[in-house]
Amino acid sequence: MKEELARVESVRLEIEDHGILTCWVNLHKESGLHQAFGGYSLDGYDKKQKRRVGTAGGLDWILRLLQTFGVSKLEDISGKTCYALYDEDSQLIK
Repeated sequence: MKEELARVESVRLEIEDHGILTCWVNLHKESGLHQAFGGYSLDGYDKKQKRRVGTAGGLDWILRLLQTFGVSKLEDISGKTCYALYDEDSQLIK
């Protein structure tokens, strides 16, 4: 696993243009490059209710993000330092 030091520039919890709830963490890496991670669907479509609803997996992802950075609010993640972790053959942040 490769690692690169980075600073969190911003965190966005949003409903993207297809109506899917997602979260992005934008990093400024030590190399000077910018990269984001996240973008997972934090909700799902419920056919009975005919709308998108929250999921346990989506809530768990948010909780683990807060715990990883040791904060109680998403906006407090901005400015924190972390390592972006990569597989040896990939530039996608794990």
